[in-house]
This record gives sequence, C-alpha cells and structure tokens, in this order.
Amino acid sequence: MDAIEFLTRQHRHIESLFDELRRGRPLEPLELGDVFARLADALALHCELEEEHLYPRTRDLRPEAEQADALTEHQELKEKLTDLLQMEPVDPGFGPKLLALRDLVELHVEEEESEFFPEVERSIAEPERLDIGLAMAAVARERGASVEGEVAPGIEPG
Repeated sequence: MDAIEFLTRQHRHIESLFDELRRGRPLEPLELGDVFARLADALALHCELEEEHLYPRTRDLRPEAEQADALTEHQELKEKLTDLLQMEPVDPGFGPKLLALRDLVELHVEEEESEFFPEVERSIAEPERLDIGLAMAAVARERGASVEGEVAPGIEPG
C-alpha cells in the first residue's frame, strides 16, 4: 500500500485505541495500562515512520516553517507520552494528560489528512508513494506491527 494509505490506517488505529481508553465502562488499571502501552507504541512508531520516511521525501512540498511545526508537534507528542509513561494509569493527573495528548493527536491528524496528505498525493507519483509505504511497512514489521491486511495486531483496516 502507498505511504498515505498506510499512515491513514495508522491514524484510524490510533483513534480506535483512544476510543478504547474512553469507552463507556471504566477500564481496570491493568487493562488501561495495556491499552495505553499499545497506544504509546503506535504513536511512537507513527512519528518515527513520518520523520524517517515521509518527511525527508516531501521537504519540497511545504515551507520550512510548516516542516518545523510538524516536527515540533511530534516532539510535543513524544514529551506528553514520556510524561504519561512515567505515571500509573490510576494517578489523578493521568486522565487530563491523556486528554491533552488526544487533543494534540487529533489536531495533527486533521492537519495531515486535510492539507498535507492531499498535497503529497498530488505531488508525489504513486510508485514513489508505494516505495515509501513499503519502507514504512518493513519498519512496522520489525517493531511487531502487522501490516498485511491489518494496521496492527488485531485491528482490521476500515
């Protein structure tokens, strides 16, 4: 699959993990910790793939300020993840920090899917997008995320 489809599927997977964290019934601390660990892994992988495989090949598509903004958003996201990973899910500050992380991720996804990804699709030929997608898939497999027919273990693409 091409890079944009791959990253968009990752977005849906990450959204599904946030949804799982805030679903109707309260999660037990162990279950909450497990879901958050999967979310943290998915977000870290997503940032890595964009930074290492997509952003370098799309430098000419965005002004430097926009490129810097995307990297700053990733850095902020990683800092929020680090803070949360140092907490227990039952800590009183965990919920508000998780909501702040979700808000940041939602903003980042909206910007990418409405502005950046369409520009990538218009400007980068499909064979190159497929090459980028294959490179991303190889890294995802190395990290234990399934990419053939699903976004990550147990998650079917939409």
